[in-house]
Amino acid sequence: MPKPLVREYNQSRILQNRNKPICLAPFKSLRFLPDGNITVCCHNNSFSLGKYPDTSIMSAWNSNELEFLRKKMDKADFSAGCQDCLSSFEEKQFASVNPLLYENYSDNSKFPVILDFKSATECNLMCVMCSEYSSSAIRRCTDSKLYSEASVYDKDFVEEIKTIIPHIAEARFSGGEPFLNDIYYDLWYAIIEKNPNCKISIQTNGTIYNSKVQSILESGQIHINVSVDAVDPELYQKIRINGNLEKVKENIFKFSEYSKLKNTSFGITACAMRDNAYELSEIFKLANSVGAKLWYSDVHFPLVNALWVMKSDELDKIVEFLNNQKLEPNSEMSLHNAVVFKDLIGRIEQLALAANRREHSSKLLINPTKLVEKLSKVMRKSTLVHPGTWTKIKLALSQFNECKMIDLSIEISKYYNTDFAFQQLGQMSYETLIKNFACLIVD
Repeated sequence: MPKPLVREYNQSRILQNRNKPICLAPFKSLRFLPDGNITVCCHNNSFSLGKYPDTSIMSAWNSNELEFLRKKMDKADFSAGCQDCLSSFEEKQFASVNPLLYENYSDNSKFPVILDFKSATECNLMCVMCSEYSSSAIRRCTDSKLYSEASVYDKDFVEEIKTIIPHIAEARFSGGEPFLNDIYYDLWYAIIEKNPNCKISIQTNGTIYNSKVQSILESGQIHINVSVDAVDPELYQKIRINGNLEKVKENIFKFSEYSKLKNTSFGITACAMRDNAYELSEIFKLANSVGAKLWYSDVHFPLVNALWVMKSDELDKIVEFLNNQKLEPNSEMSLHNAVVFKDLIGRIEQLALAANRREHSSKLLINPTKLVEKLSKVMRKSTLVHPGTWTKIKLALSQFNECKMIDLSIEISKYYNTDFAFQQLGQMSYETLIKNFACLIVD
């Protein structure tokens, strides 16, 4: 990232962090993925520090890989799997860049101060933007063999985590649906017992609120974040298959009241995508009505759900609609949410400009044959390790003959980790790949 941009961002940071690396995740956090891989944050799922149980937790923390990533961040270099965060910096949307999630807490060189668990994939929903990687419901529906063996995260893992719990300031839990995972309950009670001041943050789909959930809420200081992608019940059910919006809203109010009573944070996160573009302002209003901190997460894959592949006139209409919504912030929280909402509109505006440039310059487009050639170079390592998957991807692209398409290789090279992009494409069926690649066609 250019040094002037780094300096400008640093001026927006809290005072004690202005001379520190651009992102502090590698200095504070460890994240546990379903397959055992250990990374540092929720936006870099590809740069692995090792794989549990072959790599112990503290071995990952003291690894050469982590030191390498720290040096990258010290140079504001996003090339080691951190590409997803770059665009927000380039657009100077400093109020909603992902590294803000790691600005709090003093770092401790001997131990991580944040533990981030995405180790569970039990889920009751089949969201259209999700995959078998994160949802057991999708795996059951597709008869997937992914994670066919027992989870690597067992009682031994919990015991190892217990040795680190006294040193952490926050533990974050996502899924899947966290409230369906037994190991998570073991970890929550262990944290409450050994480090009662530790912040426990849970990202839930909001569908579950039972006696088991009630018990954990009463036992500790739990910080809840609910995922909501639509306020219209019919649209919500189309996006979050198996979900019931009325039940979720009922639980949102319960979580909101709990947070007020316990003085804990409460948030609402929405995926920003093609499917719900005209609902994003309604989600803003919902967050304000329950005193929730708002966050929009951009969907990049699947392409059929992503905003960035849409035509410029479609994106312009979305921007115009969102800009015309009457949003009236009346509290400190709603003022924060207004900034987040404005940044979201700014990102969509940039997508519209990029789409317009593509549509008016054939030099920015590519035919499928050339795209296969470029992708084979960009994703060379993955194509060699998974030749069968690569054959499927090539065959799907070949169905479009000489159509002019968005050059996916450029987007992957600049903004995505190549292994992650290959995984996202590879996990799709052949028919689904064709539907996704059709979104790249520019008339």
